[in-house]
Amino acid sequence: MSTLPREISDVLETSLGQKITDYHISLGEGNSKGMGFVSELLFVNLIHKSTGEQHHLVIKQALPTGGTNSMRMMRTAFANEIRFYQTCWPILSAFQASHPLVKPFRGIPRCYGVAREIEKEKLVLENLKARGFTIYERTEPFDLTHMEAVFKAFAEFHAISFAYRHENSEAEFEKMTKHLVNGWMNITKAVFFPEMIKECFTGFLDGVGPELRGKIKEKLERYFDGLVEVFDECAEYTGCCPVLLHGDCWSSNFMFKYSESQEISEMKIIDFQTARRGSPVQDLSYCFYSCASKDVLRSLEHLLRIYHDTLSTALEAYGCAVDEIYPMRTLKDEWTQYSKFGMMLGIMVWRSKLTDAKDVADLNRLVDNDMAELQRPRNINLEKYKQVVGDLIMNAYENDAL
Repeated sequence: MSTLPREISDVLETSLGQKITDYHISLGEGNSKGMGFVSELLFVNLIHKSTGEQHHLVIKQALPTGGTNSMRMMRTAFANEIRFYQTCWPILSAFQASHPLVKPFRGIPRCYGVAREIEKEKLVLENLKARGFTIYERTEPFDLTHMEAVFKAFAEFHAISFAYRHENSEAEFEKMTKHLVNGWMNITKAVFFPEMIKECFTGFLDGVGPELRGKIKEKLERYFDGLVEVFDECAEYTGCCPVLLHGDCWSSNFMFKYSESQEISEMKIIDFQTARRGSPVQDLSYCFYSCASKDVLRSLEHLLRIYHDTLSTALEAYGCAVDEIYPMRTLKDEWTQYSKFGMMLGIMVWRSKLTDAKDVADLNRLVDNDMAELQRPRNINLEKYKQVVGDLIMNAYENDAL
């Protein structure tokens, strides 16, 4: 039997409604470096001494230390995820259940309970690994099958928000989401982020021919002159078609379960610490640019059609018409306006993905502008990284989204 700290025992007892002494307890290995930035994970397996009932849980808890910026980011992250699980998702789940023709979206892990105490925040979640779910290899891009699965899942998830707004009014949707904070608005306060993006753009321009360089450089001028403003514009949604976003759509925040033939049988979306209201494109473009291979990048039109067709089918079950709520033309217009959000974050994420796991930068220290962390040597696959970044920028240019 393993001994748990009192504060963890307390949140487990509250979550399960039983004394922790009623269980045999074993602990699993925590999250590895590069897999989580503003939290740490503790895996706990519980077997009830009398009934044999088992609970495979993961406790997400706030990191104990940090500077001013990273601590603010952590407070925002935990407040968002707690609000998502205690307010937003219960409301949307009940809304789904009130429509008998709707097939409920099953892509959200169960949350057993939370602890809200400042700087000791915790969430008790189901351990999906114990159910056979796995995370896609961090350093590899998604193939088309996995990207299609993600776009379909987001269509089903976003459909609930669209239908809820349509049936219950914008005011009710605003009430549900108003306390969710856009944590990405803090990333530009860190020196590393705008400088990294500008460095990537400069390197890209140096590697293309003079004719293309002239055309793309004109598009990139406003990034060099005011990257923070450009990012803020595409990170803060001002349109008329908001949904509840996941907000942090890189590959390690999706878990997949496979059949014996290695086909995807189930998928879960995890980590709602940057959940907020925004454009569907902010979720889609983040996943697209942080996960896609060069071949998958060429399939943007196909993926947008899959998203929109799935959205249409999901909305029909609520008695809603997709062309009245979010027509394809609006999706494409918002891609032009907001997909640069995903493109810029994709550049950051790929840098982390292609860095040796032991050398991955500590985002908390970077956000606090820790010069030692900024200057620390890293073992990164620079050749592959430059190729990936070049592919992202060219895709954005070719789709009139720079």
